[in-house]
Amino acid sequence: MFIKDDHIKQVTLKAVKQQEERREKEAAVQGLKERRVQLVQKQQRLQQQVQRHGRYGEFLEEVVKMTKFEDTQSFMDHVENLLHLREQLSEKEKSAQKDVDNRKKALQTLEDQHHLASLHMNVQLSRLHRELDEMCSETLTWESKWNHLLEASAKKTLMLVQTKLVSLNLYELIKDKIEEEEFVDLAETEKQLDKVKMFVHDYSLAWRKLLREQNGIKKATK
Repeated sequence: MFIKDDHIKQVTLKAVKQQEERREKEAAVQGLKERRVQLVQKQQRLQQQVQRHGRYGEFLEEVVKMTKFEDTQSFMDHVENLLHLREQLSEKEKSAQKDVDNRKKALQTLEDQHHLASLHMNVQLSRLHRELDEMCSETLTWESKWNHLLEASAKKTLMLVQTKLVSLNLYELIKDKIEEEEFVDLAETEKQLDKVKMFVHDYSLAWRKLLREQNGIKKATK
């Protein structure tokens, strides 16, 4: 029984293995069929492209006949050279455009800097104008004060001159009526006034004495 069961298991495993191999082969065959279909479709597309390109070849041959080129290859080489030249020119144009853009950016930067500098200068100029106006106003104020001082000084000078003249005139009036012990200079106003003051004082005492004497005489007469 043990040998029989083992044989059955081996047969079963072999059958399962054969089934798996058959399924793998069927899958491989199916893959190959699908691959064949894809290759056939690709071949058809290539044939269609060849046919279309064949038309282009015929067209190129007709074009070459109208040009100075000997065959299609020389014409294609010339076209490739033109395309290469166009590519080079395009690269140069891109480089030139990039340089122009950089120069525009640099110019814009300079213009912005100039604008900022102009604004700064305008602010500085405005501040200087304001300071100048303040200084002019202050100057006018000080000029007014100075003129006032000059006017006051002139008035004081005039008053001093007038005082000196009055003092001199008074001194000249009493000079002959007092006993001078020393000479008083014309410019010595204070001494002149002192002399006048002393004269007035002495004259007042004498006048009061005279009045008292006259009053005494009047009383005695009554």
